[in-house]
Amino acid sequence: MKQAGLKEYLYEVVTGKRQGWTVVPVLFFLYILTFVYRALSGLHRLLAKKSHLPVPVISIGNIVAGGTGKTPTTVALARILTEKGKHPAILTRGYGGSMQEQGIIFTDRELSGLSPEFTGDEPYLMAQLLPGIPIVVGRDRVAMAYRALEEYPDIDLFLLDDGFQYWKLERDLDIVLIDALNPFDNGYVIPRGLLREPLTALKRADVIILTRWNQVTEESNRQLITKICCYNSKAPVIRAETDNSTFIPLFSDGETIAFTKAKPVAVVTAIGNPEQFKRAVAEAGVSVAFYQTFPDHHFWSDEEIQVLIEQLHQHNLQLLVTTAKDGVKLGRFKDLFREANIGCYILTLEFRFPQGVDGLEKIL
Repeated sequence: MKQAGLKEYLYEVVTGKRQGWTVVPVLFFLYILTFVYRALSGLHRLLAKKSHLPVPVISIGNIVAGGTGKTPTTVALARILTEKGKHPAILTRGYGGSMQEQGIIFTDRELSGLSPEFTGDEPYLMAQLLPGIPIVVGRDRVAMAYRALEEYPDIDLFLLDDGFQYWKLERDLDIVLIDALNPFDNGYVIPRGLLREPLTALKRADVIILTRWNQVTEESNRQLITKICCYNSKAPVIRAETDNSTFIPLFSDGETIAFTKAKPVAVVTAIGNPEQFKRAVAEAGVSVAFYQTFPDHHFWSDEEIQVLIEQLHQHNLQLLVTTAKDGVKLGRFKDLFREANIGCYILTLEFRFPQGVDGLEKIL
């Protein structure tokens, strides 16, 4: 079994999409491996030498592998901080990009000479959405932070993307995101489940943000908050709601059209929580006639796009909807999509905090 196929199989097993007696021994084996994973994670944390930066650091992370909305939350907080007169920078690993080891610092002004394959898809997207804010990419985020402070001495705060398990850097504030639609998956730690750490790790959080809370019932939210309080009763819980109402052309010269159920679309994405995106497209009043997912941070090849186009033609589809994160990677296939007469659109995803962000007052 190929690596991608094995990963998909194990994901279906641990999420319950595969049933039957054949998965029982697999689940038992994965359960045993959780103790190895937890031991190694604990040792890594114990041996990590922590550094303290001369400016505050806000970590935005989670305890579940996959998409909980870290990128839109980081973007929203960076905008709030800028409005408050701060000069933030984004500190991120740049997963999937070729500059992880060497590191790179850039803003939206340098994007014309860069690509998502070079910087990583999420850093490239954040630079587009946050004009003038330095995006600091590198596996060694401590070293890259000091480089950034030399290049941009006005930086007075770092937003550490996906930093809850990054033990090498001290934080002034740990924000943990919890997706109200799927807060803790099946409750097991990797690899038996999708938890990066046991739920007891929530006690380290200074602030907890419930993402997509407006997509579940108020009773479900109350039950979730009650469970969170069992592990951390001191951290304020902030609600972030999504706004998925706007379809915009992927290409700058694309045609803006009215999306209706009479115009079925294809949903194609490579993110950590693809089911949530598919649901968002459907909730926007569109009929999803074709749905295909790829591994998180996937970079498409010319051959894969040709196969995708053939599949869309077979389904008589001329509209493709994807995420902004995927859009920065699909942009280079503009000519192929145009020749195939397929319109490509992004469904915007932005977070707002209807009840405010009072839990961040000591930084803001």
